[in-house]
Amino acid sequence: MSPKELVGVVVYGSERVGKTSLITKYIDGSFNKDDYSQSVGIQMYKKRGVRFQVTSASNEKSSEPETGSTTDIDPGGRQLQSHTDVDIVILEATDTGCIYARRDWVYIKMSVIILAYSTTDPRTLANARSVLERARELQSKAKIFLVGLLADCEEKRAVSFSQGQEVAAEFEVDFRELSAAVDGDRVNGLFADVAPFLVLRDKSVKRTSAADLSVWRKIWKAVMPWSSS
Repeated sequence: MSPKELVGVVVYGSERVGKTSLITKYIDGSFNKDDYSQSVGIQMYKKRGVRFQVTSASNEKSSEPETGSTTDIDPGGRQLQSHTDVDIVILEATDTGCIYARRDWVYIKMSVIILAYSTTDPRTLANARSVLERARELQSKAKIFLVGLLADCEEKRAVSFSQGQEVAAEFEVDFRELSAAVDGDRVNGLFADVAPFLVLRDKSVKRTSAADLSVWRKIWKAVMPWSSS
């Protein structure tokens, strides 16, 4: 069986909201409250050996099960194809809030945006609202999850659950609060919910034509249009 990977998700939001902690918690279960490093540009992470399910509706390929996958039927009668030993590739990018440094590739190229804000800083929710407004302006087709982080810091909480919920309802996006420090199961649950919306591709296929550029080359061309193809 050819090795597979899932691509098309970015964890996005203001700086110091816990984006990196969310990703590393998912990848290896680790959390270090004293380890803060500001993300510069685009960071890429990979978790190997992920198991996930896609419905026949979200998988454009044949409904015939592949080698290394199993097929079940859910209560709604949809076909669910389970894949094993798949790598998931996660991008991280910081919203600078600068009109001259808009990362429009986030809205145009990505299948899923995990939009993070801090429950301890109202400004980050305001920034997240601006991102949602930009997504609406660009008519983004990305599936968006609005995620309030640092939910365990109740003594520092400055954004209520209902405030985040109201923003999510206004823009009709998924919403949840969690803590990368203590909510390992909920972090895993978030990425399990993300997986069906991602692009499943064969890592061994060599892409040489312009039509078959990988997601990452498309992103690079969008961010650095002067670079060579």
